[in-house]
Amino acid sequence: MNPRGSIVMPSRPVDIGGGVMVTGRKPGIIVYIESTAKNRRELERFCNRNGIDARPVQFVREDMANAYECVGTVESLERLTGHPVVADWHLIIAVAIPRTGAGAAELSVNAERAARLSKMRRADREALAETQRRERLPREERERLELAGLLELERALAE
Repeated sequence: MNPRGSIVMPSRPVDIGGGVMVTGRKPGIIVYIESTAKNRRELERFCNRNGIDARPVQFVREDMANAYECVGTVESLERLTGHPVVADWHLIIAVAIPRTGAGAAELSVNAERAARLSKMRRADREALAETQRRERLPREERERLELAGLLELERALAE
C-alpha cells in the first residue's frame, strides 16, 4: 500500500479514567483484525491493559468491527503491532477520498448526458436547454415563438 497524504496524529480527547480527559495530538495507528468475537475481546483486553484507546472505524457488519483507530504511547502501539490478533496496521493518514467511479466501464445514458453537459460552456448549455424546452412545446406555441423571433429580427434589421 502506497497512500498519498500526510501522516497525522489524532487530536480527539481520550478518557484516561477518573473523569480526566487528555487532549492534544497523540500517536495513533489503524489496526485491522480478523473480525471474530474472540479477536475483538482479545484486542480490547490488550488495549485496556496497555493504556491504548481503541475506537472502531470500519465495520464488516453493523455490530462487528474489523478496523480500529488506536491511540496511545509509542511503546504500547509498537507492542500492539506485534500482537497475534493484528492482521495488518498502518499509520493514520490524511488523504482525499478518491471520487472516481468503480462501476462498469460503460456509462449509463443519463451519466453520459451529464458528463457531456458538464463539459459545455454555460451559454451553450443554456441554449441547448432552451432548444429542448421549445421542442416539447405544442406546435402552435412553437410557431408563435418562431414568428415573434422573426419579427424581432426584422425590426432590428430595419433600424
